Amino acid sequence: MYTIKDGLTAIHYGDYQKALRTFRFLAWQDNEEAQYYMGRIYSEGLGVPINDTEAAKWFQMAAENGHTVAQGCLGKLYLQGRGVELNYIKAFKWVHLSALHGSASSQYNVALMYLYGDGVEYDDQKAIKWFRLSSSNGNANAQFALGVLYMEGLGVERDFYEAGIWLRKAALQGHEKARYYLNMK
Repeated sequence: MYTIKDGLTAIHYGDYQKALRTFRFLAWQDNEEAQYYMGRIYSEGLGVPINDTEAAKWFQMAAENGHTVAQGCLGKLYLQGRGVELNYIKAFKWVHLSALHGSASSQYNVALMYLYGDGVEYDDQKAIKWFRLSSSNGNANAQFALGVLYMEGLGVERDFYEAGIWLRKAALQGHEKARYYLNMK
């Protein structure tokens, strides 16, 4: 009998064909975790050519079964028009659902969508709310974004001290642009 652990072990040792067989078998048994890993295999080209269309198919299955990370991955594919038609409405649906379940990267993407008005009405206050939430969950990109917003006074009162706090948090995680802004080597 196949297990998720078998598939992950196969990936760890570079046996992508075994991982593919294992996850495919489990995915067709409606296992959302296996469906997610099938999406990862195709999106990252693990033992197969990168195929965003195939990745989207598997992420869709997992997302519909409630897999939070797959929801974020599917939303990002819609946001970028990779493997699926560019669709900000569908992107927001999936990214927002993942964000509500605590995904820091999805929270960051929701913030960006509000900041740029992609699939939702522009709302800098909602963007800042989501950047803060993502930042509190350790997302360096969101921390950098908050630093820039405070530095420029966009949607918040200009505050260089607050900007420095957020830029430093991002820089300490290795965020290159934040390091550049702070002149850290």
